[in-house]
Amino acid sequence: MNLKRLFAWTLPLFFVAHLCGQTLPADAHSLLWKIDGKDVPQESYIFINTSNTCETHISLDGKLANVLSKVRSITFEAAATNRSREKDFLAASLAIGSDYTAKQMLSPFVYQSLKEKAQEIGLSEGFLNQHNIFFVKVKLETSCITCDLSRVIRLEDVIRDTARRLGLPVTELLGMEEFFEMYHHYPKAFWDKTIAYLLEHPENVTDAINKKAAAYKAGDLAALRSAVAHDDYYGIRYKFPEQETSRCALLTSRIEKQITRTPTLIVLDVSELAYDPTSVFKALATDGYTLTPVTL
Repeated sequence: MNLKRLFAWTLPLFFVAHLCGQTLPADAHSLLWKIDGKDVPQESYIFINTSNTCETHISLDGKLANVLSKVRSITFEAAATNRSREKDFLAASLAIGSDYTAKQMLSPFVYQSLKEKAQEIGLSEGFLNQHNIFFVKVKLETSCITCDLSRVIRLEDVIRDTARRLGLPVTELLGMEEFFEMYHHYPKAFWDKTIAYLLEHPENVTDAINKKAAAYKAGDLAALRSAVAHDDYYGIRYKFPEQETSRCALLTSRIEKQITRTPTLIVLDVSELAYDPTSVFKALATDGYTLTPVTL
């Protein structure tokens, strides 16, 4: 199905369906949740993950290892985070003509500031015009990370390796092109605010990354959600409810389709449930599913 038509079709239905959605309790700290009820044949699970945690050693805890022994498949949020598809990611980041480049999507003032910053971190104006603006955002955000990225180990990589050893099939909710297409729906105002903040307050972005990482390492979902939804940088996206609502509707529909097919561990970024009005958890609860924290 054409993604633009899907966004347009789901938006009005989503607003109606989620008027009565429930929010997570304030003391919901677990990162691992069981999902059952409705059309789920067996229990599935959602693990809340995040990026840029700067960990150099990761081992699966007992709860997650136990879940992996129960499910029959693993589904990550997006193919874009699969390191084995790095070449596909780079290819998808290339701009087609001038579509969705920084020059097209930013105001002249912000674009000029971006060019100056790009030179400082070794990026040419040619690079800015060669790639789409999402990729430029990733480069700027990466420059705010203080740890040695060459030594970082991601939990996603550990889970993918474990899945290979166990013979579990691995899929993604969003394909590579879908992932980039989703960001193309965000308006110029979103990109102006996001890029301007990265340029003007890099130290705040560094603090936000570190605060999010600390909450994640502590396994505290309440603190992790707060670190995203209430942060000046991470919270920018939630100021654009039309795009966030459509995004939530699409992810929720894909999750429901997967868990009604087979018991699955869904690995989802915390940003998809940090903000209550467009939380995937809220959407699932409204659709009749039961979410229970796994604490033992």
